[in-house]
Amino acid sequence: MLDDVGNDCTLDAWAHVAGMARRTFMRAFSAQVGMSFGRWRQQARLFAALEMLAQRKSVTEGAIAVGYDSVSAFIEMFRTMLGTTPQTYFRGGRSWPGGRAASAGISPKPVPKKMRGGNW
Repeated sequence: MLDDVGNDCTLDAWAHVAGMARRTFMRAFSAQVGMSFGRWRQQARLFAALEMLAQRKSVTEGAIAVGYDSVSAFIEMFRTMLGTTPQTYFRGGRSWPGGRAASAGISPKPVPKKMRGGNW
């Protein structure tokens, strides 16, 4: 999952890969990781995008690479999570890690080994 955060497989597809029913997967994921699958995926995508943006990739390139079909949806998610737009975030010459993401307490946790299976 972390190797390709832009993968748009659905929750149902990941549950199938794990050999679990959808609800069982949701409960197990939340219990092991401490947040919902959707929230975890959003944070994993944000971290991947932060890395790309810190390497001076464009917002459009970063948004598409991490799985967003719409740059405006990506910017809105970024603003919701970090309180500012990508351009404003990096305007001050900040680099990641050590920027606001770390201080905001955002940290996507890796998927536990017992939940890995198939093509995780």
